[in-house]
Amino acid sequence: AHFDPEREVLGAGAYETVLDDARCGGREIEGELTAARRVAVSRVTFPERGTGPSHDASIVIDLAHSQPDVNVEAGQLRILPASREVEGSVHFRGGYSNRFGGMTVYFVMRFDRPFSGHGTWAPPASEGGSGTLFDAETERSAPDGGAFLRFDVDDDREVRVAVAISYLDAARARMNLEAEAADVDFVRLRGALEATWERLLSQVEVEARRERDLSIFYTALYHSFFMPTLATEADGHYRGIDGMEHEADGFTYYTDFSLWDTYRTMHPLVALLQPETQRDFVRSLVAMGQQRGTYPRWPLGTGETNGMLGDPAVIVIADSYLRGITDFDVRAAYDVALASADFDAPGARGSMESYLRLGYASLEAGSPAASKTLEFAYADHAVGVLDRKSVV
Repeated sequence: AHFDPEREVLGAGAYETVLDDARCGGREIEGELTAARRVAVSRVTFPERGTGPSHDASIVIDLAHSQPDVNVEAGQLRILPASREVEGSVHFRGGYSNRFGGMTVYFVMRFDRPFSGHGTWAPPASEGGSGTLFDAETERSAPDGGAFLRFDVDDDREVRVAVAISYLDAARARMNLEAEAADVDFVRLRGALEATWERLLSQVEVEARRERDLSIFYTALYHSFFMPTLATEADGHYRGIDGMEHEADGFTYYTDFSLWDTYRTMHPLVALLQPETQRDFVRSLVAMGQQRGTYPRWPLGTGETNGMLGDPAVIVIADSYLRGITDFDVRAAYDVALASADFDAPGARGSMESYLRLGYASLEAGSPAASKTLEFAYADHAVGVLDRKSVV
C-alpha cells in the first residue's frame, strides 16, 4: 500500500504512518507500532466503513514477507478464532544466516476483538495471475501465501494486535505474549517503552554548542542499544548457536554480536553505562564458546556466521573484566579462549598454523594477513589477561 514518507513519525518507542492507497477507497488507514521486550503491538485505525468489498476492514498476514535478499523457505500458520489468535512459524535464509542453514522463528498473534471473518490465501500461480482465497479455512503450510482476517469496525475503528516471537516454539511465543502483552494494550506498552528509552538516554548528559550536535550524540546513543538482541524466552530458556535448547542460569542470554565492529567502541560504552547488561553479554559469549568449543566471531540469531576476522569475543571479555565486570566464570572463559589461541581449531581464527610457526599470519595462508596478525596479537594479550585473572 502507498504511503507518504513525509507523514511517517518515528520516535523512541513508537512508529506511525498513514496508508493512502487507492484500494482504500481514497481514504486513509493509520498504522502505529510499539513494543515490549519480546512482543510488538500494532494499532490500526480504519476509516469509516463504506460500501463494497474494497472497504472491508481486513488485515492480511503474508508468510513470505521479508527484508530484501532474505528468502522464506518454509512457513505455516493456523487461525484460532475462539482465542482471536494466529500462530505459526517461518524458516528463512538471509545473506548471513544462510551460512548456517537459516533460522526458524515462531510467532503468536493475538487480536483485541473477534474476527468477523477469516480464511487463507495462495499467491498467483504465474506472474500476472490472480491469487486464490479460501474463505473460512484455518491452516496454511507453504513458503508463501498466508491468512486474512476481517473485523467489524462500525462501533470501534481501532484494531489492535500483539505479535510475540520465539526461537524455540509457538508455546514459548504464547508464553512471552502472556507475560508482556496479554491485554493487547497499545497505550500502556507505548508509555512503558517511552519511559524505558527516557531512562536509558538520560544516563548521559552532554553539553554542545549546537542543537544538531545533541541530536547526533543522542541518536548514536539510541542506536547503541539496538544490538545485541535479547534471545531469552520469558521462562529463561533459549536456543543456542548449537541449535539446542538451553537454560540461562543467572543471566539473560543475548545474540547478534557483530564483535569485530563493536569491541573497540560499543562494548566499552555499555560497560560504563550498563555494567549489568555487559555482564550478560559476557556470559552469553562464554555460553556460546562452551557450546561450540571456540568463541564465535559473528553469532547471528541461532547460529554462527564466521563473519569478519580475528578473535574479538575474547577481547570483549577481557576488556570487560578490566573494567570491573568480574561476575562470570573467568576460568571457563579462559579455557574456551585457549582453544582458539593454541591451535587452528575448526571455525575459530583460521591461519593459525603460520601464526604459531612464524609469529605472524602469512600471506600464503590467506588474506588479509597483516590484519589477522594484528588481531591475533591483540586477542593473545586478552587471553593472557584472562589467564592471569583466572588463577588469582
